[in-house]
Amino acid sequence: MFLIALAHAADFTPHIQVRPRLEARQLGDVYVHAVSQRSQLGGTLANDSLSVNVVVQDVRLWGEEANTLKDFNADNLDVHVAAMTWSPAESWTLVVGRQELTVHEHRLIGNVGWTQQARSFDGLRLQKSGPVHLELAGVVLAEGESATYDPNATAMMAFARVGWSPEEGPALVDLLYIADIDWGTDVLRHTAGLYARGAMGPLKGRIEGYGQFTDEVAWMAGASGSFAPDSDLKPSVTLWFDTLSPGFNTLFATNHKFYGLADVAVFQIGGADTGLHDAALKLGAAPKGVPVNLDAHAFLAADGSGMLASEVDLWTGKELTDGLKMGAGGAVVLPTEGDTQLWGFVQLDASL
Repeated sequence: MFLIALAHAADFTPHIQVRPRLEARQLGDVYVHAVSQRSQLGGTLANDSLSVNVVVQDVRLWGEEANTLKDFNADNLDVHVAAMTWSPAESWTLVVGRQELTVHEHRLIGNVGWTQQARSFDGLRLQKSGPVHLELAGVVLAEGESATYDPNATAMMAFARVGWSPEEGPALVDLLYIADIDWGTDVLRHTAGLYARGAMGPLKGRIEGYGQFTDEVAWMAGASGSFAPDSDLKPSVTLWFDTLSPGFNTLFATNHKFYGLADVAVFQIGGADTGLHDAALKLGAAPKGVPVNLDAHAFLAADGSGMLASEVDLWTGKELTDGLKMGAGGAVVLPTEGDTQLWGFVQLDASL
């Protein structure tokens, strides 16, 4: 009865998404392709200062079930979001439960939304909005048996973000601190730094830098500047440079937003061991309202050992009808050593 009364008194916003995607990848003589699909169902029920958001999702590859008739188990069914949001006072918000977290354009904490499963965290988050803003969060990282039966294998992460932004405009200056600990390996890692962005007319830019401290010290820094004049074609030019010292861990980042769509720069061509310099030129336009993006990356070892690879990304998208989008794109990765890598995708995204 309580739920029925709440439903009548509250506003309900449904969330429904079906997103199939064909991906193909070639590495030398090896060629693989598959169709993956994300299906999400849920919504948000809000009443005054309280709201509850629940999203259940199924993530699968087409044809992965053993039998089209006899296999009727949703092996990859999961609760992606299950959180309550309470606003006890003006400008203050507390979110408790399973939720997506993103900080600073997904640099060190992101939802990795491109992947069909995406990333969500179990924990709580306190936010204060306004020119002087604050965000505190603590989450449990370990799942399944490691957390249930072996407390020593539990892993946790907490972060604090505090900064300033004007009431109008995109400017922002933040200090960020992240601590993550794994009791299984007894490793406590501290990551701290500064993020700032701003814009003036057709110009906008971002700078950031972080230090990372365990038994050793690692660091990263990044900067970008964009020029986007007011035009029907919506052209944009972005110059981009990131540098990561050997041993720097990008934590829970959405890495492909920074190091190329193929998502190989840090983890597959040696950047994790040698460190990474990523110099990129990013071009964009929207002829007849259709966005087209072209990025070119040059990946070099930060320890001075030379060029690691180059990558070119091209992608576009179009709204076919209300609620239905189509996207397509690809990447070419040319490593200094090893075979050329080719990757491409075609995707439909229906959301209501």
